[in-house]
Amino acid sequence: MKQEYGIDTSHHKSKLLTKTEVLEADIIIPVKKSLGSYIANIHPESVQKLHNFSTDIEDPWRQPYNVYQHCARQIDQLVAEVLDGLVERS
Repeated sequence: MKQEYGIDTSHHKSKLLTKTEVLEADIIIPVKKSLGSYIANIHPESVQKLHNFSTDIEDPWRQPYNVYQHCARQIDQLVAEVLDGLVERS
């Protein structure tokens, strides 16, 4: 991913979202709608910050690198759509 997006994800590990992160976030965009519902249930204060993608992103865990690349392209496109929608509403 470093070549395509200029970030080094080699040391990335997933972790649970903390209450502090929810409180500090301006926008929360989960990769699956069900995850957004889960976050809203656990952190009701997050509901105004949650913005879902128009489609779910499948977890690429243990898949070949090209699957990760596909997910990254999807996320890139969908984040742009969410942000465009937020700009239009403001």
